[in-house]
Amino acid sequence: MTRLYLTPLPEQTTDTASGQTGSQVQQAGLLDTGGTSVENIATENVDFRKQGRIQLGPTLSRKVADELDSLSESAYTSLPLFDPSGSSLGRKAGYYEVARADVTPAQEARDDVYQYDVQLTKAGTREDSRRAVSTNPEAIATNLATGSPAPIGVPAEASNPRWYDEDTGTEDATPTGTVTAEYGDVELYDYTDATADAPELVYDLPFERDGPTDVRVYDDRDMAKFTDTASGGQANVWPHAFHTGWQFDGDAVIDNGRIRVRLGDDVTAEEYNTGTDAWDSVALTSGDLSLQAWSLERVGPGAVRVRLVATDTTDDSTRTASVRVQRGLGGVLLRQPRDDTLSPKFESWLEPIASDASDDPQPEQTLRDRGDLS
Repeated sequence: MTRLYLTPLPEQTTDTASGQTGSQVQQAGLLDTGGTSVENIATENVDFRKQGRIQLGPTLSRKVADELDSLSESAYTSLPLFDPSGSSLGRKAGYYEVARADVTPAQEARDDVYQYDVQLTKAGTREDSRRAVSTNPEAIATNLATGSPAPIGVPAEASNPRWYDEDTGTEDATPTGTVTAEYGDVELYDYTDATADAPELVYDLPFERDGPTDVRVYDDRDMAKFTDTASGGQANVWPHAFHTGWQFDGDAVIDNGRIRVRLGDDVTAEEYNTGTDAWDSVALTSGDLSLQAWSLERVGPGAVRVRLVATDTTDDSTRTASVRVQRGLGGVLLRQPRDDTLSPKFESWLEPIASDASDDPQPEQTLRDRGDLS
C-alpha cells in the first residue's frame, strides 16, 4: 500500500465500498488509510503522478479526500512517498513536493467516492538527503519560563544524528532523554550542546516512521475519534488539517502524542497516560478571560502555532497569546504575541499544560543534502 506521508493510497480500487475496504483501513493501524492506482510520468516540473479513486464509504472517503486536498495546500515539504512492503514503488520511493493535486467527487452530490490526480516533484531520497530540523532559538519572556531551553524532539528510530551548521560543519549529537508518545517514542536533543547558536539537527529515518510522532491538527467533526470497521477493527475518522485555511466542522485538536489542546468555544486539554494508553483530562481555569477566537498561524510536522484571542471580562479588553505545540514536549510553549504583551491571566489559565522552558528553538522540519555534510 503506497503512502504519501500520512495519507495512505491502496494499490487498487473497486466499484463498491466493502468489507475488504474496511479491512484495509484497519490493517493500516490507527495512523489512517486511503487509496489508488499508479501512473508514472516525467515532465519538466513533475516526476511522479498518482491518479485514482478513494472508495472507503462516506465518512472515510471524505476524510482521506479532505486530507489529500489539505496536504496539497499546506506548508509541508519533502513528503515521504513509499510503499511499506517495498513491492510497488521501487526506486520511485523518496521525498516529494506536491506540485498539484485535484480531488473531486466521482459523481455530483455524492461523498462516498472521490477521484484524484496528484502530481509530485522529487526533492530527494534517503541516499542523497537527510531529514533535518532547523532552529531559530528565541527567549521566552513569561513568568513561566523558569527552566532550561526546550529540546528538539525527533522519532526514536532516527539514526546517525548530527548537528550541522554552515560555518562550523557537523558534529555528533547525543539525545538527552527519551519520552513515550501515543504512536511511538521520541528522543530529545538539547540544541545548546552544539557549537553553533542555531544548529540544524540532521538524521536518517525510515520512511514509515516519518509521521507517527509528528504534531497533528485534527478536526474532530463533533464525533468520536474511532469508528468500527466492517472487518471488526477500528479506524480514525478525525481528518488531519495540514494547512491554516482548513474549514473546521468541529473542534480543532492539536496533538503531539503527549498533550492535546482542543479549541472550540473554549480551550480544553488532555495528557496521554502511558500506563493506561488513554487520554486524561487536565483542568484549566480561565478566570477573567473568555475565549473570543483562535486561529492557526503555522502548521508543520515539528510544531504547530496557534493564536488565542480572549476578552478580559473585568474591562472588556482584548488579550492575545501565542501557543506552540512541539514534537516530543510534554507541555505547550506559551509565548508573547509579536504585536502585543502577554497578560499574566493567560499564564494562570494555561499553566497546568504549559512548559517551563526558557527558550523556544522554533523547530522547522526540512531536508538536507548529504553533500553539505562532512
